[in-house]
Order: sequence, then C-alpha cells, then structure tokens
Amino acid sequence: MTANQMERKKVTIHITNVIRQMDAEEKSDMSVSGVFYRDKGNRYLHYEEKQLAGTIRTVLKIADNELLLMRSGAVNMRMHFFRDNRRSTASVDSGAGKLQLESELVSMEELYENKPDV
Repeated sequence: MTANQMERKKVTIHITNVIRQMDAEEKSDMSVSGVFYRDKGNRYLHYEEKQLAGTIRTVLKIADNELLLMRSGAVNMRMHFFRDNRRSTASVDSGAGKLQLESELVSMEELYENKPDV
C-alpha cells in the first residue's frame, strides 16, 4: 500500500437525494453499509441497495473537480457531477428502457466521523 492509498474500511453511508423537476421536488434519505477507500488522490465509496427490481451496486468516485456515480445491476448508469456546476447528461437503463437525464451538482458535503468499534 502506498502513502496515497488507504485500506478499505467498512462505513455507514448517509445519503440525501433531492430531485427537482419543473415545480416539484422529491427528497429521499437512506443509510447503507459500504466500503470507503482512497486511491491515487481520489476517494471511493462502494455500497449495495436492495430494491424491488433487484440489487444495485453503486460506486461513487470523489475527485477534486467532479463526482462520478456508477451503478450496475437492476439499474445501469454512469453519471458525472461537476463541482463547477456544469451540467452533465447520462443514460439510465433500468431494464424497462433507457432514460436520458441531465444533472447538475448544486451542493455536496463530505463529513467523516471516526467512531470507535463497539
């Protein structure tokens, strides 16, 4: 392991997602168990969600200038979020068809807490 890498650590991930469309806003919160590690200056979170359609494996790559959200399984997608508020497009395939999305990162907050193992 180099100085730029870190061992994989089990974490609890709290996610708040806000989706705005026209005049409507939908907010959802969830907590999942996952894995956190660093590699080549980037931070990574891996976690799985169990949904009615099946399991979705998610990798979130956090870099200095962007976030990359990659999902596979019941949903397949690759979506960029740029910290300079540029818009990005992505294609989402849920098995029932493909959907084009446009995204823009409005805000992001990273909080790290070291809690002792119980």
